[in-house]
Amino acid sequence: SIRLRLLGLALLGPVTGLAVAAGGAYGLNLTLAGSREIALAGQVLRNHMECDMMHDALRSDVLSALWGEEEASRQEARQALVEHSQIFRDNLEQNRQLTNDPALTSAFAKVEPEMQAYLQSASDLAALSVSDLPGAKAGYPKFLEAFEKLEGEMAALSDKVEGSAKGSVDHAQAAGTSAYLTMGLTLAISALAVGCLGALAARSVSNRIANLRTRLEAIAEGEGDLATRVVTNNNSDEIGSLADAFNRFSRRIHDVIFEATQV
Repeated sequence: SIRLRLLGLALLGPVTGLAVAAGGAYGLNLTLAGSREIALAGQVLRNHMECDMMHDALRSDVLSALWGEEEASRQEARQALVEHSQIFRDNLEQNRQLTNDPALTSAFAKVEPEMQAYLQSASDLAALSVSDLPGAKAGYPKFLEAFEKLEGEMAALSDKVEGSAKGSVDHAQAAGTSAYLTMGLTLAISALAVGCLGALAARSVSNRIANLRTRLEAIAEGEGDLATRVVTNNNSDEIGSLADAFNRFSRRIHDVIFEATQV
């Protein structure tokens, strides 16, 4: 019936709204996931930069501990070396826990032995400088070898960290684009569905009403053929019932006039 069609169109509005909301929620989740990925990549990059700084700071600490002019300054350098070593370890471990990139996880694992060897060499020299400063100075070339070896590993790791961060940004941008496309497509399909169904329903109703009106106007003006019937196509809705009633009315009037002409 027309009532059910109109009710269906009315219900289509909330359904369309839910579809648009679902598309928006999906797009928002994609955007948030991309934002989290960028934030994570940024944290990993910051931690790695701090590791790089600690790598250089430890060498300065060792130089100060070995060639400082006063014992107080050498002691201060040894204390700074302990703090910088811990920061180095903490940031590298945090990056290992943060990353989900298998290649980057493998790179962190690869650099760790070199880091531990470097930190141990720095700690040994600092400790030796307290009891045997000349001997500690003699061991500096070996420490420098550990420094340079770790520097090469850190440079390779930097390339991987930067590549992973760029990949995260690219992925987040792709997720944002996908989110906009999803929301736009959902809105377009919903609007098209509502428009098409509304147009079909309106056309179906208006055409049948126009046909019935034409027949009524023709009869009202005395030009209608009472023997002609409005096609109902077996529709049982309100317009079909109206057309059927009109046909019965026309038939009845036609029969009355025919009987009157036969008298």
